[in-house]
Amino acid sequence: SEWKDLYAVRCKMAIELAKMWNGKVIFIPELLSKKSIYYKSICEMHDVMKKVSENNKNSLFLDLRDEIEIDKNNFIDNLHFTKLGCDKFSGMLYNNIDKIL
Repeated sequence: SEWKDLYAVRCKMAIELAKMWNGKVIFIPELLSKKSIYYKSICEMHDVMKKVSENNKNSLFLDLRDEIEIDKNNFIDNLHFTKLGCDKFSGMLYNNIDKIL
C-alpha cells in the first residue's frame, strides 16, 4: 500500500543520511501487546523496516520482541514500560548494541 512505500522511503532516507557520516542505522521494532489496537499496523511497519535494513549494508534490524515478556511486571499497559520493564529493555538494548559495535 502507499503508506508502506512512503514509510520505506523514510527509512531509506535515514540510512542515506547516516551514510554521509559513515554511520549505521539500527532499526528496533516497538514492543507492544497483541491486544493493542495498533498491533497489526505496527507489525506491518516492522516488516518494512526489516526489508529495508536487509537491503542496506549500513543498517540492521535488531529484533528484541521475543526477549521480554509483555506482562504487568514489564508494562503499564499494552505499549508503555514499567520502571522494571524499562530497565530490562535498556539493558538488553545496551548489551546487543555493544556486541554489534
